[in-house]
Amino acid sequence: MAEKKESKEDDDRMNASFIDEVASHTRAWDNLSFRKPDNLNERWTFFFRYVCGTLGISSSVLATYLIYAWFKMPKVGGLSWRTPQKAIHPKGYINSHGLAMTVAFCLCMAPSMTAFEMMPLERHTNKDVHNYLNCTALLASIAGLGMAIDFNRGTPVKSVHAVVGYSAMTLMVLNFLGGFTMYVMGKGGALKGSLKPLHKRAGFFACIAGLMNILIALQYKQSQTSYDAETRKALHRIAYVVIFAMFNVYCCVNKFSDKL
Repeated sequence: MAEKKESKEDDDRMNASFIDEVASHTRAWDNLSFRKPDNLNERWTFFFRYVCGTLGISSSVLATYLIYAWFKMPKVGGLSWRTPQKAIHPKGYINSHGLAMTVAFCLCMAPSMTAFEMMPLERHTNKDVHNYLNCTALLASIAGLGMAIDFNRGTPVKSVHAVVGYSAMTLMVLNFLGGFTMYVMGKGGALKGSLKPLHKRAGFFACIAGLMNILIALQYKQSQTSYDAETRKALHRIAYVVIFAMFNVYCCVNKFSDKL
């Protein structure tokens, strides 16, 4: 009996030693693999906040100008207003819709995303810039949406471009109403803090969806019309600039957290 007891105690000690060794190796591996992807040094902080922020704003402004210039090219149709006396509105009217949406998401909303990240002003001033840009984006997008509905005579949704556009607009409007209620009017109490992460993510996603829909619209335009080589090259340059703007706005605004 004594021998069996001693044997059992030896087994227990061996098992405990094995468990301790596994735990020790696990802790060592955790220490080796532990990462803080947003615990950045000064150089990376400067790069993501100011370099990417500046490139994101400048490229989004440049993309807006390039789209405006592209619409004015002879093969594209220019910009024009509706013609209610005719059965079909001119091509320039739907181009005006495209320009309004570009102003909303590219010229206004993309820079508004970086206001809190890179502008060297007091927080309340950055907040005002963010608010004014988003108000302008909302008004321009509503105008653009009205043009699209009017141009298509209220017909049902027929394209992926329309689905993405309506989704981005819906999220944008809901997020604007929530942000205006909580952070401008000061309503909501404790919800102002608990819903802020959702407000940031919803706004950022609406902006990215809007920028992506600009690219979808460019492809939609190209697939419907036979453009000459110069017009197609200009279209492709716009796509490069919009993608570059998306990347830099993303790098400036987005932050990662440790998953361990």
